[in-house]
Amino acid sequence: MSINLLKNPSFKDASTLAFWDRSGVTSNPGDPQAFEGEKVAQLGDVTADGEVAIISQRVLLPSGTQQLHVSFAVRRANYGGIFTAPWRVTIQWLGSSGTPVLLEETLIQRQAGMETENANDWLTYVAVSGPKPTGVVYAVFASSSKVT
Repeated sequence: MSINLLKNPSFKDASTLAFWDRSGVTSNPGDPQAFEGEKVAQLGDVTADGEVAIISQRVLLPSGTQQLHVSFAVRRANYGGIFTAPWRVTIQWLGSSGTPVLLEETLIQRQAGMETENANDWLTYVAVSGPKPTGVVYAVFASSSKVT
């Protein structure tokens, strides 16, 4: 049976990003073209080489978890003529003490030619992780943008 492990998965919790850890410039503004609800998680301007904006959440995995199925929607945004940086969605697998078991598994990375031209267009994805490594108890889901 599939359950949603993320809390506030669509960023609809008032005007906050409750339950989400974040760094870089991130906000949760109202948006009439939100994918669902009325809010979006916005990873802010990332323009300098090496800058990163990230939003993540650590979840406890139910016993018997074998793989993780992730679905999400992303919209490229234009803020004052600056487009959001390339983004990616990753999982970090953690053991019971919170130490990494597998440092990172990239589920999706935006590639050239995947930009949307209409601000109302959302790119939607469904991804399946690799097998859960032995000894894993937690997973950290992260979406990030970085200029390299």
